Amino acid sequence: KTSNKLENENEVVIKDPVTNNLIRLENTGGDAFKLYGKLCSELGLNEYDTMEYISYLCEAPQWGNGCIDPIIFLADITQESSCDSKNIGDSGNAVGFGQFHTVAVDQVNKIYDTNYTYADRANPKKALEMMSLYLRYCRANTNSTEEMLAMYNQGFPKAINTQDGRKYVNDVYSNLE
Repeated sequence: KTSNKLENENEVVIKDPVTNNLIRLENTGGDAFKLYGKLCSELGLNEYDTMEYISYLCEAPQWGNGCIDPIIFLADITQESSCDSKNIGDSGNAVGFGQFHTVAVDQVNKIYDTNYTYADRANPKKALEMMSLYLRYCRANTNSTEEMLAMYNQGFPKAINTQDGRKYVNDVYSNLE
């Protein structure tokens, strides 16, 4: 399942990619758009600066390296935490925007030679950095955005072949409807 709204062209050509992404997000009309203001508030940034930061995390070589669509990234943040950096799930084991377990922090640190702490999962900006790095890792080990999302949730490359993996991907995309 993919969102056709992401593929539709706007009639007005916008040269600024940040503004274009804001329009794309608004055009989805889904929960990712509805909760975007909450994400902005959590980051202490206005709408434009939040999208600029999200786009940077998705596209910059040191972060997502262009393999993560900013709108999909926002849908995943919405799915994981409802844009609440203080969200705690999985019986206290999953924390923050990306609902990272300690093992995911350890994995990001090992793969990218970073020094994130478990407490960083509740830090809005650091949580998003870790999330973009882990999604980058997932994308490098899969063949599609859908497989990347399933791996992010389930922890292994062929997770899209599981019922839980497919459900997760559908749930992420439903945040854009």
